[in-house]
Amino acid sequence: MPTVFASTDVEGRRQFDAYHRAISRRIARMDVQPERPSRFDCTIAEQRVGGLQLLDISSDPVMIERSRQCISVDQRSHYIVGLNMTGRCAIRHDGTEVVVGADTFFLLDKALPYETTFFDRSQRILVCVSRDQLDRRLNDPARYLHMTAPTLAGVGRVAAEYLKLLLAEAGSMSSGHQLQTAETCLDLLAMALDAGQIGAAEPAAARSAGTMLLSRIKAFIRCHLSDPELSPALVAERHGISKRYLHALFAGTDTTLGAWIREERLTRAHATLADPRTAHLTVTEIALRQGFNDIPHFSRQFKARFGLSPTALRGRRQLGHA
Repeated sequence: MPTVFASTDVEGRRQFDAYHRAISRRIARMDVQPERPSRFDCTIAEQRVGGLQLLDISSDPVMIERSRQCISVDQRSHYIVGLNMTGRCAIRHDGTEVVVGADTFFLLDKALPYETTFFDRSQRILVCVSRDQLDRRLNDPARYLHMTAPTLAGVGRVAAEYLKLLLAEAGSMSSGHQLQTAETCLDLLAMALDAGQIGAAEPAAARSAGTMLLSRIKAFIRCHLSDPELSPALVAERHGISKRYLHALFAGTDTTLGAWIREERLTRAHATLADPRTAHLTVTEIALRQGFNDIPHFSRQFKARFGLSPTALRGRRQLGHA
């Protein structure tokens, strides 16, 4: 994972100024105040995986504010799923304060003002997630801004360990594998946040079980996307549920099973077409590998989704414009 900033590369007050520029450029416009302006120790490493932006940050104590002024200047509106690994911090959203300890997930919304104070030297992993990616996994993500999710046991621990492994190994993966593992990571992060929000109440346990089942179903589908015969009946049978319940699980995420499968196939086809390592494959071969058996229909869907045809995307990549 490449290091994009290390305070050891500069001296004195310039350490903090460089850190401020780095996070404003890579995360969002921020107002930042360090505990010691004269000397600020920090490292930032960045990795992009299948559309996700992952940042591993270690720093001295610091206060970070995403003010309304910052939002008006820089209108980036992604969510940030954070994994606080060491140290303590407090997050204030809309007058509500949440204290975040070590080994804990938290959620930030770049479209809303917030303030985060790191009291100790700390290490955290930040995952910048587009709104649609989280909205289709969590019902009303705003509910999760005022809570935390522990990572010492259960799905929280699985999500945290998966995120760390993805951060470490993504650089050695193909673009197709990066895309699949990033989607699985998002599923796990959403499950971890949901588990932290719903606790151990009995009705919530049922919802959590449904979330876990949906994650298993999505993983199964991703492994069989290349099969043009993939159908609701097959998916339901393999998971011991009815087709009606299968469709209800996806309806709870404001999409349909068919639309979700189509989006996964198109996104994977886009990543494969844009990868110079697959330049030897024809557009038809790539479409067939993603489960499309009607090539003209695939081309129409692809252009409707991405604004250009598969052939045009391949041409832009070869010319170095994509």
